[in-house]
Amino acid sequence: MKFVIRPFPDWFTRYRDHFALILLVGIFVFALLVHVNLPGMDLGAYNLTIPLLAMAILGLYGDRLPLLWQAHRRTLLLLLALYLWFWISAWFSVDRGIAFKFSIKYSIYFFTFPALLILAQAYQPKQRLPWLYGFTLLFLLILAGFGICEHFNPNWPFFPWIRNGTGYYGRALSLLQNPNQLGALMAFGVLLTCTLCKERILPSFSLLFFIPPLIVTLILTGSRNGIFVLLVSGVLMVYPYRFVPLKAWAMALIIPAALATGFFVWNQSPRLAANIQQIPQNITTLQAAMAGDEAALATIPRAELAVIAGQQFLANPITGTGIQTLAEKIMPQRGLTAHNVFLHLLTELGLPGLLLWIGVMVSALWRTPLLDPRVGLLSSFVITAQMFDFFIHDLPTILTMSLMVAIAANFKTNPQAHGPA
Repeated sequence: MKFVIRPFPDWFTRYRDHFALILLVGIFVFALLVHVNLPGMDLGAYNLTIPLLAMAILGLYGDRLPLLWQAHRRTLLLLLALYLWFWISAWFSVDRGIAFKFSIKYSIYFFTFPALLILAQAYQPKQRLPWLYGFTLLFLLILAGFGICEHFNPNWPFFPWIRNGTGYYGRALSLLQNPNQLGALMAFGVLLTCTLCKERILPSFSLLFFIPPLIVTLILTGSRNGIFVLLVSGVLMVYPYRFVPLKAWAMALIIPAALATGFFVWNQSPRLAANIQQIPQNITTLQAAMAGDEAALATIPRAELAVIAGQQFLANPITGTGIQTLAEKIMPQRGLTAHNVFLHLLTELGLPGLLLWIGVMVSALWRTPLLDPRVGLLSSFVITAQMFDFFIHDLPTILTMSLMVAIAANFKTNPQAHGPA
């Protein structure tokens, strides 16, 4: 007997896009509340609420599930295989307790990515993708606003509450748990704003209103990774996406703004200014470390962490050490990562785990127009932001990345993927 999903009533389909957007807002809100735990359990409220909200989105578009499967079945199967590999890796882990615990916690990604895929798939034929882009940009601007407020009033009780007392010695965190996470998101906000203006989703003058708070907040984070993301994205914007040449009026505004920003950096973010001054010394130290100087290597913390991760991978090349065991058990300080997405996944999930993750990404973007900045440029954030960091445990960052990839995945030239409105 063939299983058929009946179409939903017109009154339901007329408003479900609005309800779905509300559910998406709920997912991002709970992603910020990582320190709110379920009563009597060592699990955050987000571990329960985010999957439920994601399943609610899938339920809203239940009549589109066959279309979702038709358009993205390889991606969904690879995602399922990756999730199952979490459990296989956990069984052979160096610490099964930690690995099984975080395999349960990270099951939220198994539910949220299909929900984001079906949401983007439903929005595209109805010209509502600007809603998703607009929501993302508004979310980033809200984070920027709170980051600037934090600079002027760091003792506001709301910040210690939402971060459970976490602080980074004057560096802006906004509503997040780590300044590097905020810095990377601010850099992406700049990239997103430029892309939306280029695609005429936003008017050009939006650059003058949206870029400054994002750049200022990035500076206040003191995040070297955020600066790296911004610089690499800037290079990509020039080539191959050709966001230049700029008009004369734009140059007349941008050059003074850049000079003012540099002055602001030097006066308001001593850490970032010190990092800039130390660049020549860091280059010399790195050259010595690459030449085999162990004393020089010891002065580069992230290089030392990479060495530890590499040693663990060589000891467990197939199943890895188990998800999140590197940060929770193996590293010299709790919470540290390999600071590189490829090395970290190799270490914790082994070679099959890394290949499955790459498979999900490649499958999602297969046959999409990579030279469309909404596809190649925005999706590149997944890699550029994690070349010197790793964000699986930073939900707002991962959800932003996942949403951009989900939108890009639905730019495939497959008319049957759109289906009914």
